[in-house]
Amino acid sequence: MQRITNSHQPVGAHVKDHLELHNIYLGPDNEYRSKRRSNRLTSTGYHSDVSYERQPPGITILTLLSVPPTGGDTAWVSQTAAYQRLSSPIRALLEGLRAEHSGFPQAEQARRDGKFVRREPVATLHPIVRVHPATGQKALFVNPGFTKRIEGLKDEESDALLRLLFDHITKGQDFQVRVKWEEGTVVLWDNRVTAHTAISDYDVHNPQEGLRHGFRITTLAERPRGVNGLESIWE
Repeated sequence: MQRITNSHQPVGAHVKDHLELHNIYLGPDNEYRSKRRSNRLTSTGYHSDVSYERQPPGITILTLLSVPPTGGDTAWVSQTAAYQRLSSPIRALLEGLRAEHSGFPQAEQARRDGKFVRREPVATLHPIVRVHPATGQKALFVNPGFTKRIEGLKDEESDALLRLLFDHITKGQDFQVRVKWEEGTVVLWDNRVTAHTAISDYDVHNPQEGLRHGFRITTLAERPRGVNGLESIWE
């Protein structure tokens, strides 16, 4: 049985007296999440939740209690389908590689903004191609949010390969799904084989429009394993 946990959210808010519930709130009186994206052309940012952890989350459940009348969707991409779309030579190359996932930039930004950091960040080298323990299917396990470099490659090689994969993940509308929230909607996903992004296409400054509030709970999954037993390395 997988253990319910939220201890892997080192910089996130939680519900009072319920550490396992990760609070998600964006409204006119709390614009921190939107302000962090103000220097980018888009607010979307595909990620797999806290993938830098030594045992990243498994099954995740998210519900929204308050939603904007329009906008505020969430999109998910299948990392299994993304892997399968790649050519055989690229798949073979990736299956022998690990990539660094880091929580340091997230924690450092929180400290600069005067936010609470619950514990010190970590960085982990995970297989780029992850094998799902239940299905045996292979999936990409990289994301633009937390994956920083590929182990053993020169900087230019690592940057070019990650840019290819990130573009592939974010532009693959034909293997993505999008949820239009209603109050009380509950969504469940497998964080090991998906990446997701909130879509902040509503006026957060408007008290009638800009409130998006819910909470998330997740399970602690296993240490990632790649093809031919390739394991994660703790840095």
